[in-house]
Amino acid sequence: MPIRGDARLSAAARLAIYANMYFFRILDSLKEDFPTVLKTVGVDRFHNLVTDYLVKHPSKYWTLRNVGKALPTFLKRHHLLRTWPFLSELAQFEWTLLDVFDAANVVLLSREKLSNLKAAQWENLKLQVVPAFRILKSAWPVDQMRQTKRKKTFIQRTKKDHLIVWRWDLKVYYRLAHSLEARLLKKMCNGVLFSEICTLAAQTSGMDQAITSIHKLLEQWLKEGLLVAV
Repeated sequence: MPIRGDARLSAAARLAIYANMYFFRILDSLKEDFPTVLKTVGVDRFHNLVTDYLVKHPSKYWTLRNVGKALPTFLKRHHLLRTWPFLSELAQFEWTLLDVFDAANVVLLSREKLSNLKAAQWENLKLQVVPAFRILKSAWPVDQMRQTKRKKTFIQRTKKDHLIVWRWDLKVYYRLAHSLEARLLKKMCNGVLFSEICTLAAQTSGMDQAITSIHKLLEQWLKEGLLVAV
């Protein structure tokens, strides 16, 4: 349907109003998706960032849900990174929180099912993490930034840590994971036999230590709702 002008507004002026309204809808949506990025750079810089971003990545989706998908990558080359070098990682973390929240629901593995397994069944037990799960490698404490209400200075980590993010029921959780746990969880993203998990753990820390580690991790994963009933 063509846009027509009248005595009050020309067609171009009417079109500009609609365009501005849509921009501010996107801006408000991205403010909700990246609240810590917004808090870090401030309202004016965030407005300009979104303007720069939409020039390179105009919305092609029928929903505002996916508009910010490319923002973490876009920030890797944006001038704001010179002032806030963690900004891309922070945006990736906040996008992951949103992405995990929208992931599919599944039936969780229960402690009762494991307790009813016979010894011979453990070797062929398949372990898999829930779809609402991601692992990030972060050189900055982005998890702490999300929790901090006031602006403060953050120090870059000496090495990248593994940050796991997942949803249980309607709440998203995140925490750091040590290197062995992260390796095991990565293996389990596509499903893996329990015997393979044990072998990998034994290669890292020896068989005796591996048994203790696997037992503790299984207990923790069950408690946190990380495992699928397969």
